[in-house]
Amino acid sequence: MKALLANLNPCMVSDKIIKEKLSGWQIDRSLNSQELFFFELGDGFKSLKELELFMGESIVESSVSFDLETYPSKEEIEELTSYCLHDVRMTLKVFNELKHEYEAQEALINYFSLEENFFNKSKAQLSSSILGAKRPNFERNDEFDFNIINTLELSKYDYVKRWYEDFNNRDYKKGLKTNVYNVETDFGWGGLHSARKQYIKEGFIVNSDVSSFYPSIIINYNLLSRNVSKPEKYKQIRDTRIELKKIKTLKNIH
Repeated sequence: MKALLANLNPCMVSDKIIKEKLSGWQIDRSLNSQELFFFELGDGFKSLKELELFMGESIVESSVSFDLETYPSKEEIEELTSYCLHDVRMTLKVFNELKHEYEAQEALINYFSLEENFFNKSKAQLSSSILGAKRPNFERNDEFDFNIINTLELSKYDYVKRWYEDFNNRDYKKGLKTNVYNVETDFGWGGLHSARKQYIKEGFIVNSDVSSFYPSIIINYNLLSRNVSKPEKYKQIRDTRIELKKIKTLKNIH
């Protein structure tokens, strides 16, 4: 896109980026003068193609190689045109499904009076900028030096807490497999996983949700990263997010 705006051959620019591993400024300095804002589509866990697949759309790649050495035939041009148009339509469809993510990013940029080019940042980069988070120039190597909050009440499952408190278990390769409410559950250092096998249920099903559950825990128990220099901003982000969700809910009702 920048090549077209700079009146450069987009094929030449693409080849130098992909084949020669060059950056835009190394190809032609005029590319730097073209300011474009990009919003990263995706939820951070799944690619654009995966999201398309989950929506029941085709993700079949074009059979035409993108590094053709000769000019494509009429049939190849038609296939590439169809493929690219499909890609654009699917991108728009995914955007409409994830529009709330765009609106959330826009709201944070406006709330904290940031420059428009912050749209180019990922969610993690945007949050890092707002919170003033900086990676330390040394290794702490103390991720297992922690205490469990004293308000945690697990009743008959207190042995799970004791497992985490045992320093002999503080190893990423170790885990605890147990039964919680008649469901096989795996506890590890990345969290826990449990699911009823081949479970089918009909009738009245309740899906409960807590607004900003993890951010609220982080705020209430002061668990924010030590790399953050502006922790008060985190609460502002949480409160703003909740308020925006309320406004959106009210709009949907009316």
